[in-house]
Amino acid sequence: MKYTLCAHSIYEEKPIGILDDLSSKEFRKLIKLFNISFDDGYRNIYTIGKKVFKNCSNKIYIFINPSFIEKKSTIWWFEIYDYIKDKDFIRFNYRGKEFFRETITSNQKINTYKELSHIFKNLDRKHQEELLTNLKNSISRNNYE
Repeated sequence: MKYTLCAHSIYEEKPIGILDDLSSKEFRKLIKLFNISFDDGYRNIYTIGKKVFKNCSNKIYIFINPSFIEKKSTIWWFEIYDYIKDKDFIRFNYRGKEFFRETITSNQKINTYKELSHIFKNLDRKHQEELLTNLKNSISRNNYE
């Protein structure tokens, strides 16, 4: 019986974002030991995967999030990562509470990302959009297609 390893994303040389969790080199080693599944079906799984998945005898599962395909959808976890990575601090108000965190060090950025992720995961889509607007002080969204 082979076990399945779940990843979100595959990258060639170095991770681009916080969710890039499996390099093509690691994939080539792990596919010998595990079946591999990818959650959400990000584009890099197809672009990089075409080369990397060739001649694999193990199963590769790709779970596609239909809301990404059917309509424009905010990918808040990328948005908050991209917003935090270039900031020394973040400050915003949400539902009458002020949120302030220094984000100078890598650890501060990671901890702030985790804290915000926890908050976002407990909100419905409408309130995620509202919070993201307050965080970025903008209604504009990045295109992660």
